Amino acid sequence: MAPDVFWGLTPWQFAQCVDGWQDGRREDHEHAVWLMWHTAALERAQPMPPMSDFLQESGPIKKPSIDEDAVKAHFRAYRKRRTT
Repeated sequence: MAPDVFWGLTPWQFAQCVDGWQDGRREDHEHAVWLMWHTAALERAQPMPPMSDFLQESGPIKKPSIDEDAVKAHFRAYRKRRTT
């Protein structure tokens, strides 16, 4: 994080950045452990299972719904606090 970005953050915003970074590192670690475990398990598998057992069915990716009105309300409240 650049120093000018750091100094522009509130303590809460910085804590959110740190929490997000930690969550990302945790997910990376869990993915690495998952990959390591499955690689070791497949080395011992007799006979080798078909690849289709490991692939997810393709389908539309579900996007999380965003309540635009709630987001706009948060921004309006934030702007109101900043201007008063």
